[in-house]
Amino acid sequence: GMDRFSLSRESMTMQRLALMQEVPNRAKRDAQIAGAQARVARESAALASQRLALRQELSQAWILAQAIEQRDELLAEMLTQNQRLQDTMAVRIAGGSAAAGDLLVARQEALALADRRDDLQRDRARARSALRRWVGTRATEQLQGAPGPLSRTVEQ
Repeated sequence: GMDRFSLSRESMTMQRLALMQEVPNRAKRDAQIAGAQARVARESAALASQRLALRQELSQAWILAQAIEQRDELLAEMLTQNQRLQDTMAVRIAGGSAAAGDLLVARQEALALADRRDDLQRDRARARSALRRWVGTRATEQLQGAPGPLSRTVEQ
């Protein structure tokens, strides 16, 4: 047509393109950076809190297992003393320093101690399984030392 080779006669021959880029202002960028740093600090605090909670639960499981072991030692000593009492009771009854009913009381006490030992064995199994949750197969090892203070710094 007539308008060919002309750059200005037809409206479709020349077009303008414009690019626009939004640049946030400095305050907005600083606020985004501060928000991100606050989230990082919050997550670090949450991680430290979880580590302390884990140490606390592990320490409680250790303390429970240790207390049961100590009670078992005391109960074993009580059973030994009760057996000695029963062994000497026949002589004491014959000598007149004990009544015949005392032997019966000693035997009943031995049965009560045996029941307590059964309960203690059940509690030991529970405590060791709770400890196994935290330390794995090492829960079956002999307990040594102390669980340590919870206020120690948390390792990263």
